[in-house]
Amino acid sequence: MIERALPFDGIDNFRDFGGYTVAGGGRLRMGRLFRSAHHGAATEKDLELLGALKIGAIIDFRGSQERERAPSRRPQGFAAMVYEVDGESGRMSDEIIEAFRRSTPEEATALFAFSYSYIATTPKMVAAYRAFFHAAAEIDGPSIIHCSAGKDRTGIGAALLMKALGAHDDDIMADYLLTGSLGNIEHRKGLNAVKVREMLGGDIPDHVAHALAGVAPDFLHGAFNAIGQHAGGVDGYLRDVLGADEAWRKKAETLLII
Repeated sequence: MIERALPFDGIDNFRDFGGYTVAGGGRLRMGRLFRSAHHGAATEKDLELLGALKIGAIIDFRGSQERERAPSRRPQGFAAMVYEVDGESGRMSDEIIEAFRRSTPEEATALFAFSYSYIATTPKMVAAYRAFFHAAAEIDGPSIIHCSAGKDRTGIGAALLMKALGAHDDDIMADYLLTGSLGNIEHRKGLNAVKVREMLGGDIPDHVAHALAGVAPDFLHGAFNAIGQHAGGVDGYLRDVLGADEAWRKKAETLLII
């Protein structure tokens, strides 16, 4: 069994999403694709471990207010490429927030699945995912993608890259759902519930905050259902919107598949 979680103290949900088999043979390289929550609470030990990974690129899917609340800590000598979203990436409309306030847990889950369709297609996140795809194919070094909790914007980003590289849909979903089973889950849900309130407002009911603090298959399905509306389907979206054309695939496969 592949050990995916890395032993960070202050960075939650840090794991390797390599190792999965891909169509046509081969596997995603281990030690090249990492995903996590934010790095604002990294300990000195964590910074040493980050430095040892020799990261080539970090794609921070958080918005500017989230980065101000928890500025990233970097190891000594850090020189990786960093992409940051211009403006806010986790903000929802007032109408959606009000709907969450009135919802049951079941309704909140359905609304959050709908919000994944927005995350996957909103211009700010499309630009961030394109930056991730570019870094994956152009930078000869490991990459880290992260947001605040490392489950929603990050989960979609990891799923999109895995799909573009030929990973099986079952493995893509299994990797996404690991957020709900690796590490101290109750502690993570508590932290994530706080982040949900930061995003939706402090008066969100407890049952709604906790319903949205985890992961569910319907959430990721919401993202793929949205991108599947592209004229060329999911493959066309990856090619036309995120830049995963044949030239990209050749470069990415050289770096990321063994």
